[in-house]
Amino acid sequence: MAQTTRGGHFIPRPQPLPSDTPSAKIWSVYVAEADRQDRALANSWKGDMDALLIFAGLFSASITAFLIESYKTLTPDPTVVLLGQISLHLAAIANGTQPTMTPLDPVPSQPTYASLLCNILWFLSLAFSLTSALAATLVDQWARSYLTASQNYPTPQIRARIRTYLYQGLQQFNMSTLVETIPTLLHISLFLFLAGLIEFLFPINSAICNLSVAILVICTTLYAIVTLLPIFYHHCPYQTPFTSLCWRAWQTVRYSAFFCLEPPQVPFTMTAAREMSATAKSAARDARDEDALCRTLETLSDGRDLAAFIEGIPGFLVDGVSSSGIMRRILLDKAIDLGPRIVKHLHLSVYRDPSEAVTGAISCLGAIWHIFAYCWHNENPDSDVEEWFDEETLPILETIAYEGPIIGHYLTSTTALFTSALLDSYLSSAKSAEQELRRVGIELPWTAPEPRPEQLRVQRYLLSEPPDVSSGSIMALKTWLCLLQRDFTATKAELSDEPLHPPNTDDLLQSLWTFQTLVNEARITVFLNFLTKSLSDFPPYESLATFYHLDFDHDIDQPVSLYNQARLVDILKEHEDIPQLTVDQLLDAIAILQDEELVSEARDVVAEYLDIHPESNSASVALMFLNGEHPAPRPSVLDVF
Repeated sequence: MAQTTRGGHFIPRPQPLPSDTPSAKIWSVYVAEADRQDRALANSWKGDMDALLIFAGLFSASITAFLIESYKTLTPDPTVVLLGQISLHLAAIANGTQPTMTPLDPVPSQPTYASLLCNILWFLSLAFSLTSALAATLVDQWARSYLTASQNYPTPQIRARIRTYLYQGLQQFNMSTLVETIPTLLHISLFLFLAGLIEFLFPINSAICNLSVAILVICTTLYAIVTLLPIFYHHCPYQTPFTSLCWRAWQTVRYSAFFCLEPPQVPFTMTAAREMSATAKSAARDARDEDALCRTLETLSDGRDLAAFIEGIPGFLVDGVSSSGIMRRILLDKAIDLGPRIVKHLHLSVYRDPSEAVTGAISCLGAIWHIFAYCWHNENPDSDVEEWFDEETLPILETIAYEGPIIGHYLTSTTALFTSALLDSYLSSAKSAEQELRRVGIELPWTAPEPRPEQLRVQRYLLSEPPDVSSGSIMALKTWLCLLQRDFTATKAELSDEPLHPPNTDDLLQSLWTFQTLVNEARITVFLNFLTKSLSDFPPYESLATFYHLDFDHDIDQPVSLYNQARLVDILKEHEDIPQLTVDQLLDAIAILQDEELVSEARDVVAEYLDIHPESNSASVALMFLNGEHPAPRPSVLDVF
């Protein structure tokens, strides 16, 4: 270690380390972050102290002007004695007598109480003001010294260690507390000056004094309110230098008054209390989060800023349970129109650079997938797919073409989840209408009415081999559902007008039942199509998670086409190539099997699987179901094909 001499003593000086040492890189990260924090802290102190110096200078000059006049009242005025002698001489001359040189009694040298108190208050005010100005200049100097002390060495190791050493000094000697105390001195100085001003005006004019007192009381009351408000309302932006002191006193009183043996639950510092109030789980926090995100989306343009927001949607939804509710309400906000903006961004990503196109497409598909995986609940009134996304979503998902298995899995999973959510919403609407008709005593008929053109169009899509569940069939289902809802509304109106003579609702009920049957067929088709495409190799997490989200409760009264029943049995026969957890979940879908031959084949497959995995409870339940008796399904449109 190199040494230098000073006054005959050897002073060690740290030997610089080479900047390319193995640890230099990690210390460089620390130095960069520390410099950023230190500069922000020093700039904050400097800004506060500069404003304080300006105010202290002007205020001290004002106090000095008042003191020039008031300090004269502390000493006797010789002019009074001289005027007294002159008046005596003039009186003697007027009387024709010889003036005598009798000395007059001196003017009392003791100042009045009002004069003494006024000067005490003003001199104290001036002293506090000058002290705060001196402290402000010292803080400014200390901040500059702190910043430059650790920057004289080029190597990051030494800079980091010196900075840490000095920062510990800031904490140990409570420099932040000192900086917060300096404005307190100036505020005390101001109140002392105002008190002295009242004492100065009291012997001069009572009216002006009373007016000043009233103004001072109002200002003091407002100052006290501003001081105490942050104690009870942690988000209040107002505070004074006395707020922290009052907060500590309040916490101490609360802790002592209740004789707490344990530390209080509320943090002892205002910063910690504000942080707790801002981050604690509550409905108010969710409302603030929603408002912040809505304001952000209103200002974002459909470019890179929106791309960053879309990329963050999956992490936001995974973060907590309340996030899904916030996202549902944002999706319903037509002023923001988040869903269509995501789809538009996905569509435009095709025309970008290939690397950016794939990244942007994966972000958009991941966002849509997570929205339906975490926000979609069929029983939730806020879950309306067509309120979240417009009619162009499914056609865009179907027409996008990217090369590569990863983005293919994302696209398949997102399309399946989106289509399934649409079908679930249609099925829920039809079931609600049927149940409402049944509540008024109308039962489902067993005769099928003449099919409508809309129904025939849907049947051509869904009862072909293989079934076609695409944007065309979804649009046909939506058109048919709108007509059924129109008929349902008219039937409800007739029932309310003539409750004793209800209209004939057989056709409507049978149409609702047929609609549910075809929607159920479409849901099963989506489920089986996804299994065929995604579980044939090693899919990513989203594909496996999509499989579990596509699981549904099948109504055994609903018939299923032989084509889809046979597809399920074929998939079960390949159980050796499918993960065990997936097969266990897939066994819950055997409730759709109604054909005796297919039931027999499935029974053999499940028995074989149970021999390999005897611990599988799903296989045992499935085998019991297949060995039981199955009621004959109701006549349906599927019997025609």
